[in-house]
Amino acid sequence: MDELLGFIALSGAFFPLILWIPICLLVAVVVSKLSTRGVYRLLIGLAAFAITFTLPLADEIAGRIYLNYLCKTQGGFKVYHTVELPEQYWNKDGEPLFIKYPPHSHSKINGTLDFSVLPEYGLDHRDEIYSSIFNILLFRNWYFNKKTNAILAESKFFTWKGGWLSRTFNSNSGVSCDTSGQPNNRANVLSIFVPMKKAQ
Repeated sequence: MDELLGFIALSGAFFPLILWIPICLLVAVVVSKLSTRGVYRLLIGLAAFAITFTLPLADEIAGRIYLNYLCKTQGGFKVYHTVELPEQYWNKDGEPLFIKYPPHSHSKINGTLDFSVLPEYGLDHRDEIYSSIFNILLFRNWYFNKKTNAILAESKFFTWKGGWLSRTFNSNSGVSCDTSGQPNNRANVLSIFVPMKKAQ
């Protein structure tokens, strides 16, 4: 809850919540006066305040919970079939000859499959609305065999565009899954394409 309120505060939607507090207090007072006397009146008043205060945040809370669930259960990079490549696709040091890196990059963390070396394989992607109710988008990428259309591996990550309150006051609101499982990652490519096992 603290994390969510921090997100709302940073997104610029905190000011409307301050204006909402007097209404919450009014509801709490009215509800508590309609309830029984004694200590229960205070508890019922506090409960009424909490419920009323969270009403504008309901889709923020539900959206964040659903996003976390999708990221944990469906997100990330998954390999379905590995491809064994003979020694001509590797140099003497065991480095792959089928991975290309961004220009002027000294890092070998990011690297994509060089389709000029392995033209029989492809990479495709699709972006779609996964949940219109919670305003969640799905970004999917997958490597496939062009001859059989078999999917070798795929990555999924989700983006939640925020609840109505944060979207109203900040057009750049939104949270995404961890995107490290993208296909432009050397480790992910090498989890699909592996050295051919030598005959015993």
